[in-house]
Amino acid sequence: MKTKLSIITLALVPCLAAAQLPETGIKQSVTATSDSLIVKYKKNASAQMRKQARSSVKAKISDSNSDEIDDNYKFLLSGRLAKFNITGMSTKEAIKLLKKHQAIEYVELDYRVSIANIPNDPRFGELWGLNNEGQTGGVVDADIDAPEAWTISTGSRDVVVGVIDTGVDYNHADLSANAWINPGEIAGDGIDNDGNGYVDDVHGINAITNSGDPMDDEGHGTHVSGTIGASGNNNEGIVGVNQDVSIAGCKFLDASGSGSTSDAIKCIDYMVGLKKFGCKHTRIK
Repeated sequence: MKTKLSIITLALVPCLAAAQLPETGIKQSVTATSDSLIVKYKKNASAQMRKQARSSVKAKISDSNSDEIDDNYKFLLSGRLAKFNITGMSTKEAIKLLKKHQAIEYVELDYRVSIANIPNDPRFGELWGLNNEGQTGGVVDADIDAPEAWTISTGSRDVVVGVIDTGVDYNHADLSANAWINPGEIAGDGIDNDGNGYVDDVHGINAITNSGDPMDDEGHGTHVSGTIGASGNNNEGIVGVNQDVSIAGCKFLDASGSGSTSDAIKCIDYMVGLKKFGCKHTRIK
């Protein structure tokens, strides 16, 4: 049976799940890093042209085999993205130079984003005077008709959803049964069995540490995962929109809830790469 792979960037959307999984939200403000840029090369840019562009601003990239393809973005846009680590000049100066270079399609700042500082008090969601989401009262049947949808399908473990966020607690009682298992990895052997650059990425990756463990140390990603796919009919906690699904954790936000655009893109690149490393699918959303 083929696997359907859905890439869903969920770190930047409000939370919708019930209070039994941690309640958090999203800030509107972002800040730029002071020493890195995200660059997209033109389709016709050769390795030599890429190197010239990078050298013009004295930038470094993660490139273990010297092919001018960033190791962290090998699959997304056919390797045309790169994170430039800038030294010796400001990012503003570097952007000005790169915009004029024939190899560059666009360049932008590497931003840092963070989740909002929502209190963890269990009844905060009832305080409509502080944050009104229509949680008291409301209109009957103003919902997504999940029970009606479940008469058609409750989901499938063959659908893989990548949650790009603070990670996922794949041991959570209401999520463990729906945690994605990488068919190309052998858990705990310390070997990159599928050759995708991550050791023991059984349930996903940590883009911050470049490791194969997406365990959530903040809570937001686990909360979002509960909305998507908390197990159904297990007499435990809540239920997700998909009672059956495979959730792959892609951690780019740290324990403080902050992370960089470049690491978020690294997570997307990982999900795109799954079609090459052990995850057959019919489409990518």
